[in-house]
Amino acid sequence: MLRRVTDRIPGIKVWGVHIGVASLLSYPRTKPNGLVIRRVIARRTEGTNTMDIALLSEGTYPYHPGGVSVWCDQLVRGLAPHRFTVHAITGGGGGDHDPAWELPDNVDALHSIPLWGPAPHPKRSVRNSAELRATFEQLATSLVEPDGEARFLSALHHLFALSQHTPMVGALRTTESLEVLLESMRQAGPGDRASDSDPDPVTVADARLALELIEHQLRPLFAPPPEADLCHATANGLSVLLALGAHWSRNTPLVLSEHGIYLRERYLSYGPQAYSAPVRSIMLRFFKRLTWAGYQIANAIAPGSEYNRQWLEANGAAPERIHPIYNGVDAANFITSHSEPDHPTLVWLGRIDPLKDVETLIRSFAKVREALPAARLRIFGSASAENQSYLDRCVALRDSLDLAGAATFEGRAASVVDAYHSGHIVLLTSISEGFPYTLIEAMAAGKPTVATDVGGVREATGDAGFIVPPQNPEKTAEACLLLLSDPGLRQTLGHAARTRILSMFTLEQSLAIFGDLYREVTGRISSALVLERDQDQSRRERDAQGPAPIRRLGFPELAAVPKARTQPMRDTVESGSRS
Repeated sequence: MLRRVTDRIPGIKVWGVHIGVASLLSYPRTKPNGLVIRRVIARRTEGTNTMDIALLSEGTYPYHPGGVSVWCDQLVRGLAPHRFTVHAITGGGGGDHDPAWELPDNVDALHSIPLWGPAPHPKRSVRNSAELRATFEQLATSLVEPDGEARFLSALHHLFALSQHTPMVGALRTTESLEVLLESMRQAGPGDRASDSDPDPVTVADARLALELIEHQLRPLFAPPPEADLCHATANGLSVLLALGAHWSRNTPLVLSEHGIYLRERYLSYGPQAYSAPVRSIMLRFFKRLTWAGYQIANAIAPGSEYNRQWLEANGAAPERIHPIYNGVDAANFITSHSEPDHPTLVWLGRIDPLKDVETLIRSFAKVREALPAARLRIFGSASAENQSYLDRCVALRDSLDLAGAATFEGRAASVVDAYHSGHIVLLTSISEGFPYTLIEAMAAGKPTVATDVGGVREATGDAGFIVPPQNPEKTAEACLLLLSDPGLRQTLGHAARTRILSMFTLEQSLAIFGDLYREVTGRISSALVLERDQDQSRRERDAQGPAPIRRLGFPELAAVPKARTQPMRDTVESGSRS
């Protein structure tokens, strides 16, 4: 039976795992090949129908807060008595920091795979291996040749096979590898660069940086592959390297979730300001090939919204493998409130990250303040070490707009429910999303929302909130001012939002579908119609929704879909557009 999750977001706690089963076997920390393991293994009771599931994450659970981490914690807790091991790809070296989440009893092991830890110095015989040189040459050339996806995947397979006999971390850093990659980068056409002007010349420094980046990105491929009945990757990308190892060594099936669009977010993060055009071009080719590989080996792909489907299909996912599953919230944890603050107040909650576009949030608030000088903006959330410079930039923007006394950065919220109720309106200004928890949580709390038209936002809000174009401070401010000026409208939309969550996006619904999907993929369920049944029911519920209250309330322009959003997804991905 599914267990209700009542402790939704634990606070930051030091490592602690308590296994409530009969027999325990504990292992000390070890660091083979840069892999940090904190491990507690529980023996399963014979005859049970539980599964061992390897949850594969990158830069999220259990070391960081955020929507994907919330989803991971809900999934693991809610699908007990299945047993989980968590394989977490981390950015920092060593991976010795304590998790931000207290792992539940049904987590048997946490494996931390750092990307940027110090690399051992492999033996000269390994570095000079003719087989290794030929394999890396195949990898490098597959990045720039047309239809090189299959050769890229084959090269990854060869590298994995080599790593089973000898340590491979650091082995690619050779003069020969540098020369091969430099030649491939020079073959990349100008159409893959950031502009239509003459391509930038490729320098040895460019090739050296790209080689270093690729070597670090490949480290999960050389980690011990998960041993489980099923792998579940929380996103495409580097987590797929772990799944590939399990696929090649044990034929382990894979469920692949896509909350946002991994490849699109790489295009956004590898912008012209981050790297030179040649480095950006080769790295985006690497991620595009890796994303394709993930879609090929996945037995089932579970995006967080129907909107994401077109991105998946445009980048190689087979339509019959795509089964959208919406995130869900435990609405019992999100009480409603009839009180509002004394001053007109906007609330934003999330991680401080360029994808969340906090700068547009601040610019929108500046326009609200022009009309309502008493308005306040409360920003709840923290920045990772990698995004500290972005936080500094946002603070500087706030100060430059003379908003220091009105817009406050308040860190991680002690209570997300209290945070939502501390304002009149909850905002989401992201330029990329999957099916955002901030939005559906605020709706569950009965708050009116203003959100950008990205990812599955429109599917979440329906007609129970205002939808505005991304990166548009004017439209965002216009929606906020309308809501702030009309208490009746706020109450109507807040009630409609909570009703929508209760009928369509509960945690119990989401967990039940994932449980069925696990049994389907592993062959432990006889009917192949389970997902189709659930999706048909979801469609019927959506079709049964009444006419749009926003249109009746006389504000239709905010609900219009931007024209740019209807363009083919493949063209958008290949151009690296931010639209």
